[in-house]
Amino acid sequence: MKGKQLRIYVIEDKEMVFNVSLFRDLFRNYAQKKGMRLGEYEYEVAEYLYVDSSTIHSWRMRVSGPGDIEKIKLLAKLWNIKYELLLKEAKRMSTAMQHKELSDREKTALKNVYVSFLNYMGIFKKTAGFIWNEDGTLFNISMAYTLYAQVINALEIEFIDLKGNAYDELKTFYDTELTYTLETYYCEEDGDCPELQQAETEGLYQLLLNQFKQIIVPFLVVES
Repeated sequence: MKGKQLRIYVIEDKEMVFNVSLFRDLFRNYAQKKGMRLGEYEYEVAEYLYVDSSTIHSWRMRVSGPGDIEKIKLLAKLWNIKYELLLKEAKRMSTAMQHKELSDREKTALKNVYVSFLNYMGIFKKTAGFIWNEDGTLFNISMAYTLYAQVINALEIEFIDLKGNAYDELKTFYDTELTYTLETYYCEEDGDCPELQQAETEGLYQLLLNQFKQIIVPFLVVES
């Protein structure tokens, strides 16, 4: 299953997408205010929006987003905010970033970062989102944070060679998109550990892999 791209809405001649990061933060804040677990609050929001709770869950996972602007407006009404706050301008790669030739040393640095990313995502996929070990025991979430720190460290090691190339975009990607692998899949405090659908884990895995490739490929492909 491939991760879905967020739908683009044209508002006042601007291309906008669902602001997943803000949605995630607001969702967590409102759940805490209500004294509800994230899974419980998914059901409440889903009922208000007339959708299935799995739909809200997929929005939190960044696997998909609202399919129409009316759902975003209804969500904004629930939280008593302007719906425009739940949107952000769609990011497009500038033409200046495309077809930039790297030195062999820079390509090696980029490859090292890619390998560390693949290793991290491989464990994420193998453990069904940092939840289950192969023997059926619970995965230690502290290990997931350790693995994430190793991915960040691998990028920082290559800072000298990647600065001015892919470093800034990769750092932003790690600090925002990649953190989804940590913030939503681990167990609740009371030990409730929802078992993910394989397709959902596969979806987020493929989405993040595609986003990573979109960042690095322009630096590896040069126009003739």
